[in-house]
Amino acid sequence: MISLWHYLVAYALLHVQCAVALPQETARPEVSSVIPAISTPEMSTVEDARNCDFNKIEDFFNYANKNGLNITAEVQNCQNLCLLTYGVGNPDLSGIGLIEWHSILLQMMYAYSIQTALTILIGPVYRLLYLALSPASSFIRELKVIQTNFFSSNGFFIASSALASLANLSQNPSTFEVAEMQAMAFLQINSILVTFFCLVMVQPISRWAARVLLYIIVFVLVIIVLGKSHLNSGSRANWRLASDGYFGFTSLIGLDSVDQAPLLKGDNTTLEELSSTPPIFVPPGTGKDNRIKCNYPGLPGWWHPDSPDLRDVWLRNNKTGREYNTKTDYEASWPQGVRRDYHIIVSNDTTANWDGIPFPGAKLINGTFPGPWIQACWGDSVHVTVTNNLTYNGTAIHMHGLRMLNNSLMDGVPGVTQCPIPPGESFTYKFRATQYGTTWYHSHYSLQYSDGMYGPLTIHGPTSANWDESIDPILLGDHNHRSAFQDYYQEQFSGKNRAPPKMTSILINGNGSYAGMLLRRYPMEVEGRKRYLLRLINTSTDTTYVFAIDNHNFTVIESDLVPIEPYETDHLAIGIGQRYHVVLNTWPEEQRNGTNEFWIRTVPADHCNNFADRLDVRQGILCYKGYNCGWPTTSEGKYNYTCRDEPPEKLRPIIPWTVPSLEEGDFDLPNATIMLANWSLPAEPPDIPSGPVVNNWHMMDHTLWVNYSEPTVNNLDSPFGDNAVVYTVDKNPLHKEWNYMVIIGGKDENLGPPKGGQLIPAAHPIHLHGHDFALLQQSEYTYKGPSSLNLTYNNPPRRDVVLLPKDGFVVIAFKADNPGAWAVHCHIAWHASAGLAFQILESKDDFKLLMDKQHWDRRQLDRTCRRWNEWRFNPDKFWRGKGRFQDDSGI
Repeated sequence: MISLWHYLVAYALLHVQCAVALPQETARPEVSSVIPAISTPEMSTVEDARNCDFNKIEDFFNYANKNGLNITAEVQNCQNLCLLTYGVGNPDLSGIGLIEWHSILLQMMYAYSIQTALTILIGPVYRLLYLALSPASSFIRELKVIQTNFFSSNGFFIASSALASLANLSQNPSTFEVAEMQAMAFLQINSILVTFFCLVMVQPISRWAARVLLYIIVFVLVIIVLGKSHLNSGSRANWRLASDGYFGFTSLIGLDSVDQAPLLKGDNTTLEELSSTPPIFVPPGTGKDNRIKCNYPGLPGWWHPDSPDLRDVWLRNNKTGREYNTKTDYEASWPQGVRRDYHIIVSNDTTANWDGIPFPGAKLINGTFPGPWIQACWGDSVHVTVTNNLTYNGTAIHMHGLRMLNNSLMDGVPGVTQCPIPPGESFTYKFRATQYGTTWYHSHYSLQYSDGMYGPLTIHGPTSANWDESIDPILLGDHNHRSAFQDYYQEQFSGKNRAPPKMTSILINGNGSYAGMLLRRYPMEVEGRKRYLLRLINTSTDTTYVFAIDNHNFTVIESDLVPIEPYETDHLAIGIGQRYHVVLNTWPEEQRNGTNEFWIRTVPADHCNNFADRLDVRQGILCYKGYNCGWPTTSEGKYNYTCRDEPPEKLRPIIPWTVPSLEEGDFDLPNATIMLANWSLPAEPPDIPSGPVVNNWHMMDHTLWVNYSEPTVNNLDSPFGDNAVVYTVDKNPLHKEWNYMVIIGGKDENLGPPKGGQLIPAAHPIHLHGHDFALLQQSEYTYKGPSSLNLTYNNPPRRDVVLLPKDGFVVIAFKADNPGAWAVHCHIAWHASAGLAFQILESKDDFKLLMDKQHWDRRQLDRTCRRWNEWRFNPDKFWRGKGRFQDDSGI
């Protein structure tokens, strides 16, 4: 029998486990509960000056209690608290949490006391029975089995918890969080119940492996029964924290058996009447057939004003007057949401038909096109697990436009932030939804997204204008009837006798009318005299669109996840990768003059498309509810179809940036001149020689060509080859932690012919990962050096995709506040594959320290690379089993 001493040691380890909270840092966001991985201050005013001068931690507790502050939220404002508690080197104090924790601690101690008493008392009782009875009796044999089961059950849970605790301690020791104490109290209660299950088993199982399996089954059943029947949503979220973090398997509570499972369900309570109830609500703008609920367990007393005329306010605290709204600086502050899980599978599809013509080359997400709509609420922690069921391709998924703050390993760029996910394997992307608005996710592996691997992503939050109802995201795309992998050679060998790849169809939400059928056109049903939120995304391979609805106006309120001052227009230019929120104002019946159906137009912008034929741009029909709409007879307006962005002066962010101005002596800026050149494909191990010579694009003087097996993040101290095209960025005291860049894209006769290439007058949508950038200048004129600069520093447009004019240049500035490896590339898929990209390696030393703390992310990266290399270098796995594997840049 296990000695009492060993039990005391085991319980000591278990108490160590509960004396430390799960670390709340990006190193372990998979157990981040309802508190953000990075501490986030609540809404505050300028008058809310914090006193950070404390002699000891108790002084801080007293100050926080007196002023009603959330201690977790205040840590970021008082960095010296880390030294008071843990000494130099602790990254944050996010474990401090709320100070009203005494009752929870008491619950946990009761649970511990009961289980400890059972263990200590029942052990001696067993020994007495064993000594009193004949060892040969059947009763004592059964008793020995029951006794073994009892001790094994306790030991199983204690050992796993203790090991998990030791692993957590090695990362970031911290004190109690309320949510974690609640979770651990519930864990102990469940452990007691499992103990009793084991004690009353009629036919105990004697084999060790079978016992362990039985305990796991019983434990999971207890979780399901108690979780579903007796717990509110907040407790279920807390239990998810404990089960995920301490036992290594995902809790089943709150997960629905659908392709995506983000919901933590709760009651629909009248929150305004219960000041102690945290806000739980269906966000405005969620899909009618795909609803989620926002849940902020850490914000009791706050509520969501669900009114069409208060869309700029997301959460409000009537007692304090504080709000999370469009004027909240979302780079520094966001509400504390919950964790949401999505599970997606990428696979081949030979039966696709998007425009009336079969397309056997499709690569889809969850078997649909576009992929499923990923939704979250502002402040949520989102986990997206991707399983690769493709036959001959790796894959990686990029969450377009999300900053991934201190989270570069989740950016989803193969060869830069990870190795590709090989067929048959999975990878989990984790991020905190600090921004809000609509964007998209897509494969960043070669040309996969052009074959259908993308879908919409919405983070529900406030908007800068009011609206009544919403339309599900509208994805504008283009399409070829062959796989992009088949057509890419036309880009590589284009010239006088061969044109670059040409597109054949316009798509809206995966449907096109190439075959001419009315039913294939996108339908939008509306009611008169209402305001509709439209969420527009350009997911094209090679097309900038001008979007319009005949006889209707829009109010533009957001560009690229940045809320802006509203402005009116009747048509909207949308570059590849760009996103807009607009409010459509519908007409009352008396002003429609008997017309109830109107064309929705998606017009390819002049010189920003490459369609094989002139297409019918009438790809959708707006129909007023209550009428049988047929073929509209409306005419297009006088729209501007030139290849351009929306006017920069109209894109004024609600939260302004003031960019430090450059002195004349600082105008020696790095420039990324874009050129087209002939280039020999590099040799490929083990036995593929270099060649052939193909057309490739240059940026930063070189063509990007990533190594899938050796991503940049794994080789930070190695000398980078020319074709890694790495531009190193560190915080620059001269420029006050800002970085400035000129991107040039036209012919400049005064500078002479470029070295190693040819300047081509072509427009390029340039996308920066990991940052928003300030657009200081966007010019259609030739860049002639500093004399061409006329920069806007006061609240310039802010976005993550800018259209570089075909003969001009752009000047951007971004904050060097996000350590990592970040891609910059043209979002024309053909150009990115042909090397029109480079990498920014930002704050390398800080990035290395950050990765050292991100244990789970680092292990996932290493595991994925091992499995990728096992698959990649097995000639029986990939297409044909011989020949060149990589024939493009990789991104």
